[in-house]
Amino acid sequence: MKFLPLLLLLPLLAPAQTTHQQGYWVRAFLRARLSERLTLHSEFDERRFAWPGGQWQFITHQHLHYRVSPTWDTALSGTLPWQPQNGVAVPERRIFEEATATLLLPGHLRLLPRLRMEQRWLRQLAGPDLTEEWLCKLRFRSRLQLDYQFTTTWKIRVSDELMLATNSFDQNRLYAGAEHQLGASWATCSPTSGAATTPATTAATCCASRSLRLYQWRSNSQLSFSSHFEFSYG
Repeated sequence: MKFLPLLLLLPLLAPAQTTHQQGYWVRAFLRARLSERLTLHSEFDERRFAWPGGQWQFITHQHLHYRVSPTWDTALSGTLPWQPQNGVAVPERRIFEEATATLLLPGHLRLLPRLRMEQRWLRQLAGPDLTEEWLCKLRFRSRLQLDYQFTTTWKIRVSDELMLATNSFDQNRLYAGAEHQLGASWATCSPTSGAATTPATTAATCCASRSLRLYQWRSNSQLSFSSHFEFSYG
């Protein structure tokens, strides 16, 4: 914890001269607890420009979290973003490693400093066409986030995140959003297509046989609607 004050200051070190971009996100977030320490997180984000309108990026994250202690959490993730460039959806492949601290504050507040290291592979363009070449980039991210849980199912959050490339500034992202938790928990045995079941029915089916319990998992499902502002060099 001796280096925690440094983590809190990193997002404040972004350069003052920036190009401003404004947008909003709609996110679906699913969390499945695999054990006392392991949790699988799935995120699906549609990110759009605000003024003028248009798609900014569609991105999905799948990350496995390991709770080291009540304060520290670590994660390993794979990410698939698609971003339009000159009318072409340019794919990217990304993995990252991160560590997050959760600091409880008075009044239902939580402070969450996070450090993340990303390895990115970006598909290259030759005019209007995608090539077979992929460019590898590294990016370091330091985020400071404040959450306020004002009901059992609603929270609001604000954050400031600094992103640095290997030898240059990438962007500074300011974010404000609200999150609504759809349900406390639900259970299922395995993914099915074309079948709808209630949580009570599915849970009862999973628990009916001891062998089926091998496939049972419980999760918290959260849907958030959020807006953010990004600042980066042009």
